[in-house]
Amino acid sequence: MFGSTEEKIARLVKRGKWEKIKSKYLYSSGPDELCMLARACGQSSSDDSVNVLVALLNATDQKVVLEALNSLGNVGTDHAVANLQLMFQEADPNNKELKNAIQNALNKIRNRK
Repeated sequence: MFGSTEEKIARLVKRGKWEKIKSKYLYSSGPDELCMLARACGQSSSDDSVNVLVALLNATDQKVVLEALNSLGNVGTDHAVANLQLMFQEADPNNKELKNAIQNALNKIRNRK
């Protein structure tokens, strides 16, 4: 079951079914499904994929946020850089894991240019 959900999400991302993704997973899923969604979006460089990843940065579960940051590093654009910079400034200075993940995503995006 776990693998089938991940495959289903990846298939939806590949087909660009963004409205279905948003209604079924983005706004009504638990942390595991959101992590799967972040990984799947990391395989698509479409604007919608980046938008979903930016939305996942607001998740309450840090595991989801870290997965979204990793994927944004792979497919993020200038659109995501401003969000990441703001997030870096507002992040708790004691949360080194989050700050490092944000910095890594920013570096990956900037180095791709």
